[in-house]
Amino acid sequence: MRVINCNNCGKLFNTLGRLICLDCKKEEDEVAYEVRKYLKKNPDASANDVCEEVDVSMDFLSKLIDENRIIMKRRESPISCQICGQQISRARICSECANQLSEGLGKQESEKTQVTTRYFNKKR
Repeated sequence: MRVINCNNCGKLFNTLGRLICLDCKKEEDEVAYEVRKYLKKNPDASANDVCEEVDVSMDFLSKLIDENRIIMKRRESPISCQICGQQISRARICSECANQLSEGLGKQESEKTQVTTRYFNKKR
């Protein structure tokens, strides 16, 4: 176990990979709960509405979306696909880019298998 400073408050704490202390994590979870509660009552709220009503920063809202802790139904979203730039309501990449990546990885795996098979099937 390592001892590091919390990225939020600077307090020293033992970590097993987390970058924030338990107190800050608890506080973050409470705010995330308030955001989810607000979105449940106001499913068509914009990101700006959520930030104003729940008193959270756009960065924190983006973090919640990025971590799949909330999903914004409204198209105007504070995050965009890291590959094509399209606005998305959750995760890091849009479904189209995810499908293309998945297909590309499948092709790569197939090519790797063919090369390996050819190598081991050579007559020596």
